[in-house]
Amino acid sequence: MFERLSVEFRQIEGMRGKDFPSVDLVDEDLCKWKVTMKFHEGSVLQRELNHYGDKMVADKTKKVLDVRLYFPHDYPQCPPEVRVHEPRVNSSCELITFGGIFKTVLLGHDWTETLTAKDIITDIHLRLSMCEVSLAPPSRLLRPYHDKPKSQDPVSLRSSAFPTVNNFDMEFKVIPAREAGATFGISDLDESDRICLPASLMSKLYTEHTKLPIIFEIKTQEGRVRHMGISDKHSFVEHLPSDTVIVPDWINSELRIPHRSMLVNIRCVQLKPVEQLLLQPHNASFYKDVEACSHLGSNQAILNQAMKDSKLTALTVNTAVKIEVPKPGGSVSHLLEILNVHPPGAARVIAGGEDEWDISFKVDFAPAPDFEDEEDYKKRMSEIEGRMLTKEKAKERRMTEEMKARREELSNLVMMQRCALEDEMPNVGKKGEVEVKLAFPDGTQLDGKFKDGTSVSNITAFIMINSDWVINECVERSSLTLSSAYPKKTFTEADTITAKDLHRNRLMVNSTGSSSPLPAADDDHDTPMPSSPTDTGIERSNTDRLEAAWENATQMQKVRRTMRSEEAMEAARITEMVTKQADMDAAPQAAASGDAAATGPSPEEMAVRIQMVSEISGNPDPTMVESILQACDWDVERAVSLLFEH
Repeated sequence: MFERLSVEFRQIEGMRGKDFPSVDLVDEDLCKWKVTMKFHEGSVLQRELNHYGDKMVADKTKKVLDVRLYFPHDYPQCPPEVRVHEPRVNSSCELITFGGIFKTVLLGHDWTETLTAKDIITDIHLRLSMCEVSLAPPSRLLRPYHDKPKSQDPVSLRSSAFPTVNNFDMEFKVIPAREAGATFGISDLDESDRICLPASLMSKLYTEHTKLPIIFEIKTQEGRVRHMGISDKHSFVEHLPSDTVIVPDWINSELRIPHRSMLVNIRCVQLKPVEQLLLQPHNASFYKDVEACSHLGSNQAILNQAMKDSKLTALTVNTAVKIEVPKPGGSVSHLLEILNVHPPGAARVIAGGEDEWDISFKVDFAPAPDFEDEEDYKKRMSEIEGRMLTKEKAKERRMTEEMKARREELSNLVMMQRCALEDEMPNVGKKGEVEVKLAFPDGTQLDGKFKDGTSVSNITAFIMINSDWVINECVERSSLTLSSAYPKKTFTEADTITAKDLHRNRLMVNSTGSSSPLPAADDDHDTPMPSSPTDTGIERSNTDRLEAAWENATQMQKVRRTMRSEEAMEAARITEMVTKQADMDAAPQAAASGDAAATGPSPEEMAVRIQMVSEISGNPDPTMVESILQACDWDVERAVSLLFEH
């Protein structure tokens, strides 16, 4: 056996990297193989595996189906047991049992010694691809399959483990109880795990040498096996064909027996009494129903009584049993998977004596696949939060690095523009009859002098050369905005500097990128590019170099559109506040005319004018501002001019 397994393993290992599932040994054990299966990207199963690996466990190595092969010691006379290890698949799949065991004709009726492990893997992979197998629902997906008991060998359910008794070994067709009820007068069969036989077989089964209790083993061509007793009410049915038996509906469904189209093998076997049992509820609602009837006794006592009331006769590993849990006004049915049973493989529940149920045994429970206690929930949520935090940190780090690179690029372009303007306009803002005070969002100020009648672009050039704010915030010239609160006006580079509008006035400097959402980098038509230097009226001596500066400004505009600045947003807030205050100009002006001029403004109007002058002039002393306003007969424009002069 080991020599053959070694040859087959080397053969499959030589196919690694090709279009064939990869195979590895589990714990260096030649009798335990791990098969990693991938499927066509368009298949339902592979799409769900991708989602499982990417989203649910955040591990790209988990985007595969992990299948395990357990070889018996007499392989190849008997096939290996094939199990899904992870993730859990939908239990409604006909290929796989609730416990994750593959049941196919190749592993059952059609198995021969000439077949190899490669044939098994190929057959399993093909069937999974063709049958549109899906993963279990999210509530069950993260609960792994129960580990295979180390003492449980794949041969534990073979015929040799339970020899035939009473000379009964035949093949039959199967009719579910719901179809046989009306025809043969069968009732209450679905409440047990018992079988009904044709009346013609009574003499064959019952002789003076019959061994009791009578337990049957039913085995399908796919190798699905379970054990059951004979019905106490309808053991033998008159007029039932000699090649047909009747089984409960739920057993017929679990064994997945096609309707009268496939023969099953039924033989009489002898089982030992059950001593220990490990059960797993199929869903978590079982716990709620048991808890609801706690007034009837302890949970263990309720379950033991439910096991007896279920009228079970035998228990087979890797099969389900149906029990009724009492509730007010009746009971509710639940399926429980038998994960392990002792004696191994299968055992009987009935004693066979006068008291059929006089057998005591220990019952343990494994959590249902969709059961999650508080500790498990906290652990899972902690893992999810950890994965999300890691992603967020990585994203934040990446964005910080990108922003830093963009900022450095833009800063270099701003410095290039400053150098070009310094060479071309060394005296801008130093001579002229129009004195302008410039206020920046960071609180800094600049004072400049400009010639009356020249372009406002001289002011923007002065800002680019002398302001630290444009360097710190990487503000390009094309995005600069200039506005005055009194009179309320926004200036562009095409406007002309006049003493009437700007002499001894205060201009708020800002950037277009800070007051409104920035357009996409490729939407060049949404934001105007810098004007041509030939249209600005700037005093210069070298047009070519200034053209290069404008080209740099154009490039900065494109880079700037991709940035978001919290400082710029704060500047926009300050600008908006000052603008709102300027909206009150109409009220003070109206109050300063007519009768109001004789009587003076109201206290509320006085407070408004004091705040306005303070904001425009930058003077934080309200007492001084009030005194100047009184001296100017509460004329805001005169008070602001007077403050600028001093």
